[in-house]
Parts: sequence; C-alpha cells; structure tokens
Amino acid sequence: MTVEIQNAGTSLKIITDGSARYIVKQKIAEISVINDNILKIDIGEGSLYNIFITYSDVTAPQTANAAALRDAVHAMLQTNLTGFASEANQLSEISQLQAVQNITEDILLNLTQNIDLRFSFPTREDQTFPNVVYKGYAAAGALPSSAVWAILKVTNNMLTLSYCWADGNKNFDNVWNNRATLNYI
Repeated sequence: MTVEIQNAGTSLKIITDGSARYIVKQKIAEISVINDNILKIDIGEGSLYNIFITYSDVTAPQTANAAALRDAVHAMLQTNLTGFASEANQLSEISQLQAVQNITEDILLNLTQNIDLRFSFPTREDQTFPNVVYKGYAAAGALPSSAVWAILKVTNNMLTLSYCWADGNKNFDNVWNNRATLNYI
C-alpha cells in the first residue's frame, strides 16, 4: 500500500493506492503517533472515524520517522489566512464589487447614450410605392404636415436593399407628407 498526504488548501488530500479522499482541516482535532509507526488523525467524530496511516506506507511527504511525518502534516494544517473571511478581505471584496458596479454603470450609460430609442419603431410606414417603403420617425402624436420627422427610404432593387435618410441625416426636420419628393442620401 502507498499513501501520499498533500496540502490541498482548506483540506488534506490523502491518496491511498491512487484513491483520494479529502479531510477538511477544520475538522482535525489532533494528530499523534501511536506505537512509534502509526500516524493517527483524529477528526473529532469518535474513535471509529479516526484515520490511521502506517508510517512505512507513506511515500510523500518523505520524512525521517513517524514523529517527523506528524510534524509535516501539522505544518500542512497551518493555513494561510488569505481567502478567509476577515474585515480586510471583506473590504477588499466590497471595493472590487464597487469597481465592477462602476464599470457596469459606465457601460449602461454609454449604451443608452449611443442608442436613440426614437428609432426603435417607426411612427408611420408607407408601403404604397412599388419596391419602396418609407419609414417615418417622430414623437407620438406628431402631425404628418409638421417638420418634425426623420424619414427613412428603403428601396428594393432586385433583392438588394438600400437604406437612405431624407437629407442624408436622421434629423427630425422633415414633413412626412412630402416623403416622396424629398432628397434621400
């Protein structure tokens, strides 16, 4: 039988003949040596649940004797406190979350500034001309005779669609009633 004992962060990883099991370090109550050659790991759940490892079966870590193995395993229990809950770690996490929130708010602001929702859906659409569709964008209730429209002309030329705006821009300064005679660029 071969046994390896490894430090696995918050656990000890004990590999016996290729089969691994993890023991949570916080559950380990005591590590001791019995009869000069058996390492006893007491996990605090009664004697039937203790882990017994014969020193001569241990291939890693390699130590001079069972007492040295006990000390090496005990050293593995000394956990670096980074990553555990502490006031400093909580403040660091809060700071990182605040940075993520700020970045998210910046992205949302950029998206809303760059997307003009007035162009989501046309207020009016005219499909009465062959191969041409006019789409008018204006505030709800805008009169078709008022110069408050941005007008898009979509032309279908043998399945090639062209999109041109009245006056070559999306300004709300055209009259919907004049859509067929406007200059589209």
